[in-house]
Amino acid sequence: MEKLFLVCGLLVLITSLPVYGESLLRIQCEDEDAGTEVYLNDKFVGECPVDAPVGEGSVQLRARKRVDADHEKLFEKKLLVVDGVSQRVELVMSASKLTAEGKAREQTTAAAALLKAAEGGDTGAMKKIAQRYDAGNGIIKDPAKARFWRNKAEVTSAQGELDAAISGNPQSMRAVAARYDAGLGVDRDPVQAREWLAKAETTEREQDALGKAQASAQAKQQKLDKVDFGEYTGKMVSKNGVDNNDSTAVMFTGVPSMLMGMATDAVSAPTKSVEISAIKCQAALRPSTWGKPDSMVAKASHQQYKDLDGAAKARVLADAK
Repeated sequence: MEKLFLVCGLLVLITSLPVYGESLLRIQCEDEDAGTEVYLNDKFVGECPVDAPVGEGSVQLRARKRVDADHEKLFEKKLLVVDGVSQRVELVMSASKLTAEGKAREQTTAAAALLKAAEGGDTGAMKKIAQRYDAGNGIIKDPAKARFWRNKAEVTSAQGELDAAISGNPQSMRAVAARYDAGLGVDRDPVQAREWLAKAETTEREQDALGKAQASAQAKQQKLDKVDFGEYTGKMVSKNGVDNNDSTAVMFTGVPSMLMGMATDAVSAPTKSVEISAIKCQAALRPSTWGKPDSMVAKASHQQYKDLDGAAKARVLADAK
């Protein structure tokens, strides 16, 4: 009997002691997020709202709600649990974002589009699909196919630069020279490299000369536009400021001033004609001298210079200095 009383007393004592080592997490959410999957330390504990018993220590709370096949909303929070202390957590879900499966499908679609563009001759797409084959991003990893598309991109780029170089682009000529020198997209050929580099330098000089010639021609045209055969007539009339309503002033001041200006313009007309001829000759002569002096244009302009009279030749030579 004594033993029975002892056992009963121990049971009463044990049941009266506080329980340690377990607390309660109450997970709550908005109505629209009801049914959200809740995980504690990656273990599924139910759908929100849910009460979950947890042990003491650090707990990683993660909640996920599917929006559609490719999108989801997430919530993550790290909690510190104390023995016997319950906590309430309100889920604040993120905006909709791609799931891992959705991201994979998106990458697969992008890789397929790049491959199609690469097969159509897009060099940029060739380089990008080569990177994807290297990394296995959206496509099955394949180093051999990566090398193939990388080489094809270089060959295609080289052909495009060669076409532009043949059409006269000096930057493309230099690019082609560099490719022949390194064997990038073409067979290595030091001779071709030197030839294309020389062509680039020659073309750049010719383009520079042409630019200077065009600038000179514009300057000469501006000079021609300023030549005025009625210059002195206009100056004399405006200088005297004749009032058109005053007939006496017009008769005794305006008319003599106009006649004097006209006489001066008439005397200066041959000089202005020589000036125009000199400017025109120089405009033609100087570009040909800067560019290709043996060309037909250059020879024609030199002949034009020979046909000028002494005053015009002197004007050309003075302006050329």
